[in-house]
Amino acid sequence: MEKILDVDTLSSKYKPRERQCNNCTGYQLVDMEGYRVCMDCGRVNGKQACEGECVDSTTLERATRKSPAYQRKFYFNERCSRWACEEPGIPADLMKVIKREALSKVRVIGDDGKKIAKYPNLQTNCNRELINEILRNADLPRFLVKKYKSQKFRKTLFTKKRMYDKFSEKWKTIRWKLTGIKPIFPSTALLVFMKKQFDACQVAWEKVRHDPNCNGKPGCEKYFNCLHNFIHYDYVFRWLLQRAEECGFKGSYTLFKEEFPLPSKKVIETKLRPVRDKICIENGWNIPKFD
Repeated sequence: MEKILDVDTLSSKYKPRERQCNNCTGYQLVDMEGYRVCMDCGRVNGKQACEGECVDSTTLERATRKSPAYQRKFYFNERCSRWACEEPGIPADLMKVIKREALSKVRVIGDDGKKIAKYPNLQTNCNRELINEILRNADLPRFLVKKYKSQKFRKTLFTKKRMYDKFSEKWKTIRWKLTGIKPIFPSTALLVFMKKQFDACQVAWEKVRHDPNCNGKPGCEKYFNCLHNFIHYDYVFRWLLQRAEECGFKGSYTLFKEEFPLPSKKVIETKLRPVRDKICIENGWNIPKFD
């Protein structure tokens, strides 16, 4: 009888390399549309060769390269999950630290030594900026700093900055836990629409990002005036919400636009709006009225 091996119980010496993530060295790779995606850290580890396909070393090397477009789609889908509060939860002990900071009080200078709330009323003034301020000020006990340290780089502790970076985009879930007020969620149909529109943007982006003199070789942004990074994601969400308004999702832009703060006016005028308009023209879409 053929013996079936459990990969997770094997030592690293005997685990197959093709199952190992290049980023966190975990063994939770899954196939998503032909790409190997790590379910531990979210890294896209290149494209898989199809089963039964005979490939030489050159073809295999080309197939296992990372896809920037797929990485952008994966990140956008992750942002959509956070928007709908469907992302993985925050550990209870860390949430307790956040709640303690949110409800903390400060002593007023004076004879009576009266204490007042450090933050405004959470029930009426709990927005994204306030949640970010709470995260920046929350003091982590030493045992939590060690408990949640990096699994890959053992010396990298879970500092206040790392906690802010990890949870700042989950502000909507944190607000829900702090206030008990259920937020307004986008519908499933709206989420599907947004993802399809973002996919269409990626096709157009690959056409408009290149300089007219570009020869199309990899790394062209190093030698020509080609763009490398996609535009600001909060700006993209506002843009696609306006697109959703045009396609039947009435009131979606007004309802959700404040959840996606805009960058500076200078950045919008010089870097974001020109690229957005080019993508709209390439896709045959109307130019949005608002930023």
